[in-house]
Amino acid sequence: SAHHLENYESEQFDLAIATGFLYYYPIEYFDAVWAELMRVLRPAAPVIIEVVNPDSVWAEQWGLIELFKGTEPIFTPLTEWERRIAALGGKIQKQASGELFTTYWIQRRP
Repeated sequence: SAHHLENYESEQFDLAIATGFLYYYPIEYFDAVWAELMRVLRPAAPVIIEVVNPDSVWAEQWGLIELFKGTEPIFTPLTEWERRIAALGGKIQKQASGELFTTYWIQRRP
């Protein structure tokens, strides 16, 4: 999470993988995550994120299971994630979609 990255020095990492949590926060939280990642990552380091595809046939069932467990996922459209990534200065290099999750490989724009 973004609030845990403050413990690390600038340009300390070669890669960041952010999976398993972004779908529990409003998309605006990604702004804080991105800002901290850009601080702790070396300039050419990629960022890998995982989000839920709300158009998946499994999204509703998965969401109900998460609610039962006491967490409430937020279903943000993939197009909104892609716009947000671009607006923050990221460029999607690769995208892989499974039955429920979509993973983005992102580079920061020079």
